[in-house]
Amino acid sequence: MLKKLHAGQLILGTGALVLVFIFILLYTFMQKDLSLVTKDYYEKELVYDRTQEAMHRVIPLDSLFNIKLADGIVELIIPSEINQGLSSCTVQFYYPANELFDKWFQISPTVSNVYSLDKPVSPQACILKIYLHSGDKDYYKEMKI
Repeated sequence: MLKKLHAGQLILGTGALVLVFIFILLYTFMQKDLSLVTKDYYEKELVYDRTQEAMHRVIPLDSLFNIKLADGIVELIIPSEINQGLSSCTVQFYYPANELFDKWFQISPTVSNVYSLDKPVSPQACILKIYLHSGDKDYYKEMKI
């Protein structure tokens, strides 16, 4: 003879299934290594802190940076205060939409504070990231093109 299930038995059975499902999920998640911190986290944090300091150093000279675009050439104007002691300058054309278009340029310091660069051919907008080392200080500036 077939017994009827009572509502209490259905609730207990459903609860038991839910608990089994939760324990299965917990077990599978504990088997995977989900590290939220990279192995070289400390080094990356130091680089990030130096970049933030370099960005704050540029703020008083912000209005003296300038870019001129003409016929695929980008003229970068650096403040003369930075250019006088400039020992290294790296410029990156950063394309957020497609990293294949990213280009890096190493610029040799000159007496003039105007530097000409060939703009990579891309229909997308880019960000010009400028890394400067002048004297014993680093400077960092981002400009949208």
